[in-house]
Amino acid sequence: MRRFLMLVVLASLAACGDDDEPRLKASGVVVASPDLKTSAEIGHVQWESSEPGITPFIAFVHLAGERVSQIRTITYVIEPKPDSVSKPARVSYSIAALKARGRLLSDNRLLLPVFGLYAGYENSVSIQLSFADC
Repeated sequence: MRRFLMLVVLASLAACGDDDEPRLKASGVVVASPDLKTSAEIGHVQWESSEPGITPFIAFVHLAGERVSQIRTITYVIEPKPDSVSKPARVSYSIAALKARGRLLSDNRLLLPVFGLYAGYENSVSIQLSFADC
């Protein structure tokens, strides 16, 4: 019975929001859109692509480059919708935390989980990278 209840709760959470997958429009340190075929490069780290997560509120950003292994922390900020009373969502990861969760794919590839997105909306996301040598 307990498992059934948990499955119902999880199914209802997965069904929340729009059917549209979130769209990311990054700004600030790394500027790119997942719809563009080009990638943005800052400090020899590129935003290669993004893909939707298991809910409309999550996406995964693929970062690659020769300096990925030198990243110390990654912070992203999701700007609120216009005319809303919410504040920007700010999330920071240490590279150790991402590595422990299997997100550091190799010395030059990283999968950044971005959560807190608005479903069916072009989200404005700023990503800041802090390197060990800075």
